Amino acid sequence: MNINLSTQKYILLITGFLCLYTSTSAQDPQVLRVSQIKEDGRLTKTLQRNGDHFYVILEQRYNDASSRDLTDDLEIDSFVHHAIPNAEGVVELADISKVILDYKIGEGFVDYDYISNANSLSAAQKKVGDYYKNDSIVAMAVLSNHCTWNGKTYVPEVLPDTAKYGFYITVIDYVKDSVMFSTKASAESRIDVDMLTVSGDDLYVVTRTNEDTFEFMGEFFPEVIDPNWNVKHIHKINWKTGIKEWSRQFSTDIDIDYVQDLKVVEDGNLIIAGHMYGRTHWDGVPIPGNSVYDGGFAFFKISPDGELLDYIQSACDCTGFIRVHIEPDGSLMLFGGQSNMPNLTLGDFELEMNPGLLTGIYGFVPADWNDPWIKAYPSEYPTVVFGGSQLLYDKTKIAILGFYDNIEIDGYKFTTEDQGLFENPMDGKLETILASYDSEGTLVQEPISLPLDARLYEIHEVGENHYLFYMQERKHEVSTLYGTQIGTYLSSNFILFEIEGNLFDIVNNLDDLISPYMNELNVYPNPVSATEEITVEYDEIIPEISSIRLSTLSGEFISLIDYQLNDNNIKLQLPSIPSGIYFLHVLEGKKSSHTKLYIK
Repeated sequence: MNINLSTQKYILLITGFLCLYTSTSAQDPQVLRVSQIKEDGRLTKTLQRNGDHFYVILEQRYNDASSRDLTDDLEIDSFVHHAIPNAEGVVELADISKVILDYKIGEGFVDYDYISNANSLSAAQKKVGDYYKNDSIVAMAVLSNHCTWNGKTYVPEVLPDTAKYGFYITVIDYVKDSVMFSTKASAESRIDVDMLTVSGDDLYVVTRTNEDTFEFMGEFFPEVIDPNWNVKHIHKINWKTGIKEWSRQFSTDIDIDYVQDLKVVEDGNLIIAGHMYGRTHWDGVPIPGNSVYDGGFAFFKISPDGELLDYIQSACDCTGFIRVHIEPDGSLMLFGGQSNMPNLTLGDFELEMNPGLLTGIYGFVPADWNDPWIKAYPSEYPTVVFGGSQLLYDKTKIAILGFYDNIEIDGYKFTTEDQGLFENPMDGKLETILASYDSEGTLVQEPISLPLDARLYEIHEVGENHYLFYMQERKHEVSTLYGTQIGTYLSSNFILFEIEGNLFDIVNNLDDLISPYMNELNVYPNPVSATEEITVEYDEIIPEISSIRLSTLSGEFISLIDYQLNDNNIKLQLPSIPSGIYFLHVLEGKKSSHTKLYIK
């Protein structure tokens, strides 16, 4: 890839800038870098880490000429697609692709990769599957006739009929610019690739099909259980030799399940984490003691030679946990939120809960898979655990919760800053809490509330007293970071904050640390009644006002023209508008600032 500096002041997708590094102590937290991601397409909410690199994946990207320059740090050369004629001879371009952004600690976004597939398939058939990258190779799975990696077609058509398609599974040494391994599952087998990962020379691939039989890499696979069940296989392939070493079947008897994580852990064993409905089987044999027909998770621990070493499940009468993360040592983090759930099990642990409340849930399974535990956080209004990870070198676990109105965590009670302003608390401000636990599930410090109107998904410890915070702003038409346009009200704004200092000092001061990068207006009174006058106050003289607008939660705009500009404030007369939440946007020249305005 060619990496160039761009002098453009305004960005379309990502803006990152570097604050001056200054020496700081653990008692004096300081923001080192802030980077921003803005995108209408689907963005994975989990960072993939490889050393000091973190990958952020845009699941869907279109060949739009206006969207090629992504950032001031990175200039995208172009989104190059491989074009082929369809059955009528018309050349088509791919309309589904992935952009993988590479964030490096201390430097920000330093590179990108682009995967596209061009073919004569219908839009429903085109699919970019899973992706894995380290510092020398990339492994990917793409459902297509053709696949391009950064504009180059690495995977040519291997079937004579271009109407044929299937899943390409490919390993590319992008340092040497060469294909190391490639295979293709034929269209007749209707194989999807749910997930893949690489460990050394080993490529692990999870395939799924609802066919009675299928072929994969020259081997015929007959079904060994009811063909109406949801059957998956895990395959181990040596990508250097191209030899498939073994395949194993795992399945459920209800046709709904999803593999959520796949990882080779420190002891060399492979762990599969799947969101399952129904009883699970291994190579066609029911797993002893597993008779769960309802929702939950199933975890398989597999030896390098394909032997099932251990199995643990979570189950309830509905969904239960929503997300899962496998730690490098083999421990498991489970989190989410669920309503109408009278009980939840995790291995031998059972938790009784109030079925009338929506409850945030955080579960932990130690590396030996013994003595798991669950924490539940009931609240009258929606509560969910966004993330949990074994973040600290001392093995402290962090549960990250978002809540409205009020919540209680292990005896500590929290309320939102805007409690009581709204008939429905969900109309108000989302707040986040961090709760830290030891390996036995005991709080190691009083939980901390963050009154940010954002979702904090992950915190990564990247060095001693050095952390990466990954969060998502609520959906606004204008970002509070930099005040730049996002595009539409429904766009999300994802932010990475690199911060130095003691973690709990950082969290306790996160508002103050982040506020210099927020272009939020100081408005009073707020809340205010319609037709009343408000004052927008600034710390310095305002040279000019280009426009003032209100926007509704549905994205509609109301231009405001009845205002008086003074040296460092604006007197603004509100129109007669219904009560509710609005966003006030003030454009000063080319700089935009905004805040949330509550109309009583």
